[in-house]
Amino acid sequence: KVRMQGAIQKWVDHSISVTVNLPNNVDEALVNKLYVEAWRSGCKGCTIYRDGSRSGVMISVSKKDKKKKKSILKRLMPYSGKKRFLLYVAMVMSAVSGVMVLMPMVFIHRIVRSLILNGTANLMYIKENSVYAVAFAGVGLFLYVMALLASHVFAFQVEDNIIKISVKKLIEKPLGYFDGKESGRIRTAIVAGAGETHSFLAHQLPDMAMTIISPIV
Repeated sequence: KVRMQGAIQKWVDHSISVTVNLPNNVDEALVNKLYVEAWRSGCKGCTIYRDGSRSGVMISVSKKDKKKKKSILKRLMPYSGKKRFLLYVAMVMSAVSGVMVLMPMVFIHRIVRSLILNGTANLMYIKENSVYAVAFAGVGLFLYVMALLASHVFAFQVEDNIIKISVKKLIEKPLGYFDGKESGRIRTAIVAGAGETHSFLAHQLPDMAMTIISPIV
């Protein structure tokens, strides 16, 4: 970094300076080496900053901050209580439903292919494939409805607990916390947020499972 600054300084009349950020445990020898290198490179200015030497200047990122944040589902699971398994059931059933509703296309294709290749209609063959097509479609629809029921029960549980826990935390707040904050707006924000969470869990997640599995099949 210092050498790069020196290379650019040769073509600039005014003084330029680049801050070299160093860790907190840096020793004096390295700082001295950097300043000597800056002088040799023709730098007109050089700034060294050691992490933690001044407050309010640099914000270092600790290892704790570098950890990935929990996913939305992991953060919502504590609100589901003993009904968390319903979400997995709903997603599996929705995925299987996505496969089932595609199967009728296979049997319809078989019927059309037999009509084109044979030139005649085999009523038994058509009837057999038609029954399979209707059966798979019916099973797929049934599984999707059951998946929605499971996801809605899970979503209602999460929504209810979010509201209850949020209200409990508000009750524990000191009275000064509500200065300049209307209770109606706070309540609206809590209920609206819980409602959006419910919609995401009850509808979007099962549909996502079906959407993911369908192109694979």
